Amino acid sequence: MPTVEKKGDEVFSDKLIKKEYINKLRNNHNIPHYVIENIIHRSEKPPTDPDLFSEMISGKLVDPKKSASLLSKIRGEGTCSIIDKLKVKYFQSNKKYLADCLNLGINRVLVEKELIRENPCLLEKEQWCEIKIKYLNDVASPDIEFALEELILLQGNSFDFKDYVKRVASLDTEHWLDLLFRSIGLEIDQLTQRQSYLLLARLIPFVEKNYNLIELGYRGTGKSYLYRQMTDDSILVSGGKTTIANMFYNLGTRQIGLVGRKNVIAFDEVAHVNFKDSTAVQIMKDYMESGSFSRGSHDIYADSSIVLLGNINEDIKLLLNKNVFTPLPELLRDMALIDRLNFYLPGWEINKLLTDCLTGKNGLLDNYLFAAFNRLRDEDYTEIVEDYFQLDKNLDTRDSRSVKKTVAGYIKLLHPDGNVSKARLKNYLELALEGRKRIKDYLVKFYPFEYSEQLFECAAVGGSEKVIPSLPEDKYNYQLKQKLPEPGVIYIGQIINNNELAILKVKIKSYSYGKGRLSFVNTYDKEIMKQLKKSFVNIKGKSTEIRKAINQRDFHIEFIPLLKEINADISKAFFVALYSLIYNKVITTSFIISEKSKLFRESFKNQSIRAIKIEEKGKLKTLLPIKTDDFNLYIEIPREVYENVHDYILLTE
Repeated sequence: MPTVEKKGDEVFSDKLIKKEYINKLRNNHNIPHYVIENIIHRSEKPPTDPDLFSEMISGKLVDPKKSASLLSKIRGEGTCSIIDKLKVKYFQSNKKYLADCLNLGINRVLVEKELIRENPCLLEKEQWCEIKIKYLNDVASPDIEFALEELILLQGNSFDFKDYVKRVASLDTEHWLDLLFRSIGLEIDQLTQRQSYLLLARLIPFVEKNYNLIELGYRGTGKSYLYRQMTDDSILVSGGKTTIANMFYNLGTRQIGLVGRKNVIAFDEVAHVNFKDSTAVQIMKDYMESGSFSRGSHDIYADSSIVLLGNINEDIKLLLNKNVFTPLPELLRDMALIDRLNFYLPGWEINKLLTDCLTGKNGLLDNYLFAAFNRLRDEDYTEIVEDYFQLDKNLDTRDSRSVKKTVAGYIKLLHPDGNVSKARLKNYLELALEGRKRIKDYLVKFYPFEYSEQLFECAAVGGSEKVIPSLPEDKYNYQLKQKLPEPGVIYIGQIINNNELAILKVKIKSYSYGKGRLSFVNTYDKEIMKQLKKSFVNIKGKSTEIRKAINQRDFHIEFIPLLKEINADISKAFFVALYSLIYNKVITTSFIISEKSKLFRESFKNQSIRAIKIEEKGKLKTLLPIKTDDFNLYIEIPREVYENVHDYILLTE
């Protein structure tokens, strides 16, 4: 046995189960894995023959299709031992505890008070149990025909949190990470380090209250497995259809919905989600923001986390250059709802789970592990990150809250005692920033009038070290951007004082509805803004065709200064950008426009501006000349500009 595996098995020797058994039995029985694990764990001897053990489970597991014959057998023989899911309630009218046997299909089964005293959790939620049920025979009534004689819980009931924290702390992080992955059925050796930490993010909703996560990826990557099979504290909403009463609050019965009864609610196949009531999305937005919502005259609070799972049906390179939220249905592609997501897990980086990815080794019991996760929800580790790093002051409240909650989630999963080194915290911070930046970049791209670009830069407390996240998928954006520059985006350059270069990025956005209005997302030089307003009016007045196109939309301009400040007349450049946006035409490579000249495709020789690249101390820099007739003076330009060289429009003196 490898040292890493052996160390974890020694520390948790009494909490382990061989996951190989679960892999062999899970396809034969329609019950959750954690129930099968508890049945195995309770056995005096571990099963050496999975087939014989499977027969034993089959002999006790109730098949709803055969419930009538089983009831007949119980009436004839008097008693029978079965495995079923119970729902117990106390009825004030007759002072009795009565249970529903969900698979057997009967209700009002008498439960003695002694069984309730021994298992009070029966009153809190539905429980899988092994029970001995008896027929009351002569004392049976039309209302109560059966009673429970014996009961054994098949779900965890007791848990020592301090002992769990102590055990985890005795392991190196690598040892604990290996055991944690084996506990959820995976072999960490089959994953890259990045993939393993991305997969860990799937567990954050279990340990962090009111955590909102989205994962969009390819089929067969195990997106829904955790939420369906590992614990009764989560529910997988399949098929997409649900109601306000089921999800949030039933005004008729005055009972809270899933958000008050589950730790995690995961929507599978999110593309098919459809709320019957149009107000459901607004309630969901309120809940995702604050953990509360209003129904009737009630203000209701809950802490369930929300997970959105969806499939990608096209090449990721194409999706990333269009809209990373395309798999969402139209009603969820809501700007405010998306802004309430804490983390976007890039599911396209997760490989399909093949047989080699599944472990057959020892792992923690599901009930034990998720009891720990449930207890960790009560801990607050959101401020730990600020012991070492200061978040960018330009981040808004949702950005900083999302980053802190994600970092706290990683700490709870890997360092439940809250003790984490600066180096590891930095890794968690980078992932948290990336997961939130992926969401914010989308909002900036499609709603520029509402959101502005952010660096998501963090600085180390008391030092010069900085953490600046990058999105790995940007390499795909760059490759396609060279061929497909974005219409409506221009880079305007001006030579000022004969030896300096000013560069301004201008983004124009429009939507498929409007009345031909022009607005500015932010402010810039008053004269330039005045120029553009005047130019916009003139453009609408000169061409019937373009006027018609303009009057059907509203346009929003964002100024992004990159070097110094432009003070030239950029009306002509604005016209080109507006035209390219309206007709979805890309701006041709090396297209140059002069403040004093007509439009042309090839520049005159004395106006040619060419970039050169130099390497200085191992760092590659791109330089542009600051004079049109003197190539001895050059100035370094921002990385963003030369990576978007196909979007250039330069104004020259």
